Amino acid sequence: MTWMKAQRAPSASLLLIENWLEKWLNGKAQRGGPCLPHKRPELQEVPEVTVFSVDPVELGDPNMLICYVDKFWPPMITIKWLKNGQEVVDGVVETIFYLCQDHTFCKFSYLPFIPTWGDYYDCRVEHWGLSKALLKHWEPQVPLPVSESTETLVCALGLAMDIVDIIVGTVLIIKAMKMKSARKVQGPL
Repeated sequence: MTWMKAQRAPSASLLLIENWLEKWLNGKAQRGGPCLPHKRPELQEVPEVTVFSVDPVELGDPNMLICYVDKFWPPMITIKWLKNGQEVVDGVVETIFYLCQDHTFCKFSYLPFIPTWGDYYDCRVEHWGLSKALLKHWEPQVPLPVSESTETLVCALGLAMDIVDIIVGTVLIIKAMKMKSARKVQGPL
């Protein structure tokens, strides 16, 4: 089930996100990820923020951005999404606070979006341990579309190489035939 289908039923969407989150957190813990014990929290732990998309980005194809905030304490945090500098609230879903084994917390925020050329997104995190809001920038990393003039140039170069190959092949065949006929005229030595 894709997240867009799950979007139609709020409970199915949240269930899909929670299942994915549980698998992801379990995988991180098994690989020695951020939720394994390393120290007890101090008075305030500053959050670490990561932003990534669920699927590889294709312009025009629905996708979901995830803002993963990790290693913070106390569990009081504000996560906001910005699109092109403007706050976005439609479709945003946040998880509960997850307690990690090191007694810090992590939390996820999800933003469904349709990648468009030129759009950029920021996940803004506010926490007591930060002197100012932390902005984590994200924009689609998609290859530039090939222009028609580039396609035409590549096609013309390919055609030119084919013509050169035909001419060189014809010249070699003619030379080979002349050499063969010259041997017949000379006879054996």
